Amino acid sequence: MLQVADPSGLDTDRIDAGASSFDAIFAAVTAAPFFGSRRVIILNGMLAQTTGKAGRGGKGKSESDLGKLLAAVPETTSLVLFDPELGELNTTTRKQLPGDIEISINDAPRGAALIELTVRLASDLGAKIDRPVAQKLLDRLFPAYWPQAPQNRAFDKPPSVEQIESEIGKLAIAAYPDAITTSLIDDLVPQRNEERIFPLLDAVS
Repeated sequence: MLQVADPSGLDTDRIDAGASSFDAIFAAVTAAPFFGSRRVIILNGMLAQTTGKAGRGGKGKSESDLGKLLAAVPETTSLVLFDPELGELNTTTRKQLPGDIEISINDAPRGAALIELTVRLASDLGAKIDRPVAQKLLDRLFPAYWPQAPQNRAFDKPPSVEQIESEIGKLAIAAYPDAITTSLIDDLVPQRNEERIFPLLDAVS
């Protein structure tokens, strides 16, 4: 999609909806492009914000905000709503989307595929992490659902590749020039205990 809309990548901007107010997002999306060219804006996390599934500390948005934003997108701008942590769209949110919008749903990597991706991300950053250590990191970051999706997708919060990459970057600096270890993960990566409730919800659903 991005290769078609902006092959060079020079006219693409990325906005984090969780870290931006709605007014700032609206101003950025509706701004006219320079020299009459087209723009591509990747808005990360907007749908999760409107459905109440955003992480803590985000600047929450309402469903009416989403409708207002989509109605104001100029013809010169291609808006991409990217929500890697959203398991599914509820009916109310779908109704806010224009009828001609293109929706692409891709399952996040899980289990062995996610371990291999973690190892590869570390290599790309010039670091080294063994598979058992990568599994320890995933257990730390996503203790509930990184091995597989829950039966009830309404409670799903897919693993965030961006978060994995960020944590690996931090661990790589601490470990340099050695490999990332489980002891470093214990010291530097906080445990997300709150997500341990979701397997219980699976069991009773």
